Amino acid sequence: EDVRDDTVGEAHLLSATDKIKTAPIENPIGSESDPDSKESGDAILLESFTHETWLQLHEHIDLNGSLAEIASHCSFSKRRSNEINFVLGDADASLYSPSHEAQLGQALSDYFGTKLKVVIEIGTSSKESPRSAKLRKEKENEREALEDLNAQPDIIEFKKVFNGRVDIKSVLSEE
Repeated sequence: EDVRDDTVGEAHLLSATDKIKTAPIENPIGSESDPDSKESGDAILLESFTHETWLQLHEHIDLNGSLAEIASHCSFSKRRSNEINFVLGDADASLYSPSHEAQLGQALSDYFGTKLKVVIEIGTSSKESPRSAKLRKEKENEREALEDLNAQPDIIEFKKVFNGRVDIKSVLSEE
């Protein structure tokens, strides 16, 4: 996809969120639609709930306010039967309250259609939280977009003529 104008020097980067296109999770288990439907291919099953599926699911469950903020900083730790454990980093624990466990448990119970218990431990995790994964992806996309921009013939010529470089802070998103 061409992300620049034809005018030399006027290039626009796609925002990181434009580069990351994720299909919404349709027909979640426990929704009013038929869970046996063939269209439930994007739904995450409780039995396959992992760190990776938490990063994906986090964007598709209904979370608001401080719960949304806390959940975005929670790294998946483990799941045993109907109990899901998360780790919240010390630096992110200031907004945490024990009620967040019950609220996140209810949101996940609503999604999966079964009663779940959530345990949030304060500590250190070697796994990414949804927030840190999002920030990492945004940086990767920014770096990739800058590499793509710097590889465009008109930008190469512009840099040669003016002995310059692209200042990423001066590049505007198409949003």
